[in-house]
Amino acid sequence: MSGDKSKKKDEYLYLKNIENINKFIWKDKEKKEYTAEFKALKENNKTDWIKLIINKGYIDGHKIYMDPDEFDEKLYKTINIKRKEKGLNEYEVHNGKFRDTNGIILSLDCVSGWKAIIDVYAANGKPIENFVNDYKIIRNPQYAGHLIWPGHKNSINQQRFRIFNDRVDYVLFDIKNYFENKEIKIDYNNGNTKKWLDSFENFDNFIEKMDLKRWCIEEKGKYKVINIENNEEITDYIPYNKGREDYPITKTYLENLIKKIQR
Repeated sequence: MSGDKSKKKDEYLYLKNIENINKFIWKDKEKKEYTAEFKALKENNKTDWIKLIINKGYIDGHKIYMDPDEFDEKLYKTINIKRKEKGLNEYEVHNGKFRDTNGIILSLDCVSGWKAIIDVYAANGKPIENFVNDYKIIRNPQYAGHLIWPGHKNSINQQRFRIFNDRVDYVLFDIKNYFENKEIKIDYNNGNTKKWLDSFENFDNFIEKMDLKRWCIEEKGKYKVINIENNEEITDYIPYNKGREDYPITKTYLENLIKKIQR
């Protein structure tokens, strides 16, 4: 029994999240029997309520969902190991975050939020309960499902949600424009973000050192950002009016995103 407890304590937080989410969804998973609460919400298309309960609710006295990027030090250590395997620099793990050689605190940022996955499932008539399958892939630290940015108020992570609906491709296009002194949508003057970006000197160096090649097309050592929706080069912002609703997370986008992180 003690061995089981030790294993649970050492598991990744995203796996505990999946365990708790399944407790909320399934009365008996093998028999495909939903809990009464989830069944009622699902039958009445209460997708927003399902997301709210997962985000704010409790199971067995514990929160159903906790953000691994904020609370999983083991995840940070694993990402460090993966970077070392690829010949990239490791970071000091400091108070559950990364700290670079300039003393800048860096946070992990998943390439897709779980709420967006649920929304794609709901919009395409897919069983919402199966969203955990994609969540498990995206959160698996053995895949390239995590980005690294300076962690502070109004960070790249927070702005990419508000402006680009968490789209990886357009935030990288925006960063490319920053290095090329072109139009940008994100404010990079917050915290240590500008200092951190400027340390890379140019976009190509940034892409290589941050292990972001999979999101780009390379031509003679120069990188162009790929639109994950259609696998074509991004050359401009798509119609930009009010904000993130102009950058939809579609079924095709999500499928292509998952393929890219598993490469």
